[in-house]
Amino acid sequence: MSDQAIDLSDDNFDAEVLNSDVAVLVDFWAVDADAHPAILSRFGIRGIPTLIVFKGGEPVATKTGALSKLQLTEYVDGVV
Repeated sequence: MSDQAIDLSDDNFDAEVLNSDVAVLVDFWAVDADAHPAILSRFGIRGIPTLIVFKGGEPVATKTGALSKLQLTEYVDGVV
């Protein structure tokens, strides 16, 4: 698992997330909603923070709202 964050944009979202060979957790708080509204619209993001886990180019789990460290760990462990 990579511990490096990647800045996502309209230009690199498909390559970095949808075409990834591994599961990717996207924090839509970190995706600049003002600069990249198309990404949020594409996945129906209406509130931030929203986390989506993508596997094989498809969203497989979504969580909206702030999470504690324990909640985040349980969420990720449950889908990865």
